[in-house]
Amino acid sequence: MSSKLATLLIAAAIVALSASPAVAASEFAQPGAIEGTVTASPGKTPVEGVEVCASASVEGEWFTQCEESKGNGHYEVIGLPEALYRVQFKSGEGGKDLATQYYRNTTNPNAAKLIQIDERETVTNIDAEMQPKASIFSASWGTDNAVGCPSGAQGLDNIPVTFSWFIRRSSIQTADFRIVRSDGSVAKPTCALQFPPNERDEAQTVNLIGDFGDSVSGPTPKAIRVVGTLEGKPPGADGWGQIGRLPKIGVDPISDGPYIVDAWTLTPSIYRGDQNRCATGKAFLRVMWSNGLTAYPTGEEVGAAVSASYRALYKLPNGKTVAVAPLAVADLHDHESSFNADNMHDLCLPKLPRRARLTGVTIAADLIQDPNGDPNLAQKFKP
Repeated sequence: MSSKLATLLIAAAIVALSASPAVAASEFAQPGAIEGTVTASPGKTPVEGVEVCASASVEGEWFTQCEESKGNGHYEVIGLPEALYRVQFKSGEGGKDLATQYYRNTTNPNAAKLIQIDERETVTNIDAEMQPKASIFSASWGTDNAVGCPSGAQGLDNIPVTFSWFIRRSSIQTADFRIVRSDGSVAKPTCALQFPPNERDEAQTVNLIGDFGDSVSGPTPKAIRVVGTLEGKPPGADGWGQIGRLPKIGVDPISDGPYIVDAWTLTPSIYRGDQNRCATGKAFLRVMWSNGLTAYPTGEEVGAAVSASYRALYKLPNGKTVAVAPLAVADLHDHESSFNADNMHDLCLPKLPRRARLTGVTIAADLIQDPNGDPNLAQKFKP
């Protein structure tokens, strides 16, 4: 090869490289990473096997990189080109009952907080506290021919349905529910309301009202199916997501008394603005029951006897369990008539020991009744 030809080839190569600086830069760019810890609520237990995926548009193409969390809940996703990423947490074999969520604390991908990854940068503390998937806790026949709908229809039955998630009020439609009767027939509710529980932090209950059967001559309501497109979110989460269909659940007979279905800590961000919140205490515990609650046998608002009987059980880091008596019970007098009392009690607790973990709620029998006048059995609830 002549020296003149060699010089021309080298010059051409230099021109070709200088004409594509983006390609040359990407070949030598040092990728970034994210890392964090995945836990499950309640208790913040580390979760193994959660698939953590970071996704972004990189140079016009969609890029996704995934890794699984380890036994201690820690994960690290490496090899991330510089971009703005959405991070998804999807439960695998280690957490089949955990809902898919996105950073930060939402089940709605459109509400995810995006993470900027720069060259050679590792962004830490991209953590997730995963919540159980949405489920129905209870469906209890409350009254027979005793309630009505805002439309004016009267002489109807009601079945409060309690959920593990908050339900978005604007997504509730009567067509979302089916009530299966004991004779095999199927009914739809005349109305579906978030009432009597009607505050922003009481959105776990949907009250179905309609002609569901007859407690004396039958048929009676036997099961509830959710068939529509309800939207919801775990308490405290950001952004509403679609729940979809849920497994059918049996309806408690009208003669059964109320029982505790859920208990969880009210955080300041959730409790803020509650009109019937605790006026005393340092920690606040929401106790949700299957049905509306009044004092047994008077049907009046609950008082000192109920407050004196409640105990919240907490496990301490040293393994000891303590029973904490509430200073007071709040979320009372929600409406003018005690007949419309909702199914929530807030326990106003003193300051709890550091890292105490809720393990149960107890209350004695024959203190609380449902709208049908049926008293409660002794409760030993475990979250």
